[in-house]
Amino acid sequence: MRSDEVRLLTDQLAQALDEMDQGHGEPAEVATLGGLLARWLQSGATSGQAGQPALDLTATAAPLLARASSHRAPARIALQATIDREGVLGLVQGFMDASETDTEEQRADILFELDELLAASWFCSLQAPELTELTDLVVRTVQAFPAVWRDLAALATAMLERHPQLPPPAAGAMWSAVEASRWQAEPEPLSVPACSSALRALNLPITIFRPRFPALQASLPQADSAILPAPPGWQTVDRGEGWELALTVDEADQLILLLSRISTDPPVRIDHDGKEVALQTPRPGVVTCRAEPGTYRLHIAGEVRVYEVES
Repeated sequence: MRSDEVRLLTDQLAQALDEMDQGHGEPAEVATLGGLLARWLQSGATSGQAGQPALDLTATAAPLLARASSHRAPARIALQATIDREGVLGLVQGFMDASETDTEEQRADILFELDELLAASWFCSLQAPELTELTDLVVRTVQAFPAVWRDLAALATAMLERHPQLPPPAAGAMWSAVEASRWQAEPEPLSVPACSSALRALNLPITIFRPRFPALQASLPQADSAILPAPPGWQTVDRGEGWELALTVDEADQLILLLSRISTDPPVRIDHDGKEVALQTPRPGVVTCRAEPGTYRLHIAGEVRVYEVES
C-alpha cells in the first residue's frame, strides 16, 4: 500500500507540474503534493510492490521534486495569500465545528486538509506565525475535547508510524494530540454546540447569530428549576456550573439573551460594547436583556466570558 500511495502522489505531482508548464497550474497544489511526496522519500517507506522496486519509485520521484522546487516562491506567495484572506479562525473553522455527530470520514478529511496545508508550507519554506497559532488551537482543542477525535487515534498512530519524524513539527504535534486522545478523559460533557465549547475553552469570543425565531409565547421557562432542557426556539450559547446562557425570544417576539442559574449569588453583570446593560428579572434565577449586535461580556462567578452578536 505504501508504494501505491507514493506512485499515486508521483503521478499527481507530474500532472500538476505539466499544468504549471502549460500556464494554468496552481503553485500551492504543487507545494502540497511535493510536501506529501517528500515525506515518503524522507521516511524511506517506499518498498516496492507489483514489480516496481523502491529504487524505481525514488528515481521517478526525485526529479519531480527537483522540478517542484522551482515553484516554491510562487507557492509561498499563494499560501500566504490564503492565510491572509481566511485568517487562522477561517482556516480552522471546519475543525472547530466538528462534533461526535460527524462521521469518522468527515472528521478525518478535516485533519488531512490541515495536514496538507502544513505539508505544503513546509515544502515551500513558508514561516508564517499564523501556522504556529493554528497548530496551537488545534492541539488545545483536541486536548479539551478528546471524545470528538478519539476514534481517529488509530489513524493518527498509523501516520506517525509511517513517518517517524513527520515534518513539519506542527503536523507531528497535531497527529500526536489526536493519537493521545484515546487516553484522555473528557473534562465535561459537550452540552453546548461543539464550536462554542471549543472557542470558550480557548478563551476566544463566541459568535452568536441572530436567527428569526417564530413567536413563542412560552419561550421563557416557567418551571421551578432554572436549568431546563432547551424548548423550540431556544439556542444554547454557553453553559457553566449551575448556569446557562441562551438566545431566545420574549413574549413580545424580541430576541433576547437569557441567563438562567440555580443560585442568584454572586451578582451577574452584562456589558454591551463596554456599557453595562439593565437586566430584566422575569422570575427568580432568570435575567434577560435584548440581543443587539455588538460585543457582550458576561461577568459571572469570577469569570468574564465574551460573545459577539452578529446582525
